[in-house]
Amino acid sequence: MELNIDNSRLLALIPNVIHTVTNETTLYDKLQPWLSSAKSWLESNILGSYQPEGPLALLAEKIVVYRAFADAAPSLDLLLSPAGFSVIDTEGRAPASKERVERLINALNSFVDANLAALLLELHKKKEWADSSEGSWFQDSFLPDFTHVSRFRGDRNLLQAYRIMREAAKHFEQLVAERYLGHEFLAYVRNTYPAFTDNGAREIYEMIQSAELKYISARLIDKKNMGPDSHFIWHLVRHIIAQLNYWPELKNRWSQEMSDTFNVEPFKNTVKGGFYF
Repeated sequence: MELNIDNSRLLALIPNVIHTVTNETTLYDKLQPWLSSAKSWLESNILGSYQPEGPLALLAEKIVVYRAFADAAPSLDLLLSPAGFSVIDTEGRAPASKERVERLINALNSFVDANLAALLLELHKKKEWADSSEGSWFQDSFLPDFTHVSRFRGDRNLLQAYRIMREAAKHFEQLVAERYLGHEFLAYVRNTYPAFTDNGAREIYEMIQSAELKYISARLIDKKNMGPDSHFIWHLVRHIIAQLNYWPELKNRWSQEMSDTFNVEPFKNTVKGGFYF
């Protein structure tokens, strides 16, 4: 990913924070190692080799800058001297308190998360990214973005919480595919996101996603009320199967894969005897 960031751009993105004097090292020079690290982090976790343009490039730029500044903030006013670390201070300017620095870092990280969520939603609309390994990874579950992460986040960062949710989601989808909906049918509905051109696909997609979120909640939060996986999952998906009756094309896709599982032949007793009927 190419970034066109200089000192002026940094000051525009982080206003009313930096005060510089003549011959002082620029903010850009101070942040350079963290900017490079933040750029690599965004590429490895979200973008891959995709080069965002226009509004997406602006979102990516903000993510890199805010993350870099949040990571660098604790050490921006520190110097390593022979006697150890010392704090930069000048007449009329005192170091900020630890609490104020922490609030700044938390605010910057909140900006990162907000822009990251917005970026991911828009990336799904870009075929080049969607077809990449990064795009495929996010679209390989019914939780393709960060919309619901706040419900399960706790003290974790955004990506940590998402990965834990995704792991539970994939377990749910595996069980549902094997027992009730079928692997091919589940993949078909999942791959209709985000266009939903097939009639009924959006409704069924959202129903599966809702069931998945209930499963994740039970698995990560309300474990005592969950019960056995098979019993719990059946109660989550049976209304989805019933809803397929309103969408004949989707019902046909499902039936072709799962009819042998759900169409049980009536019992016929062929053994004559006292209990013959």
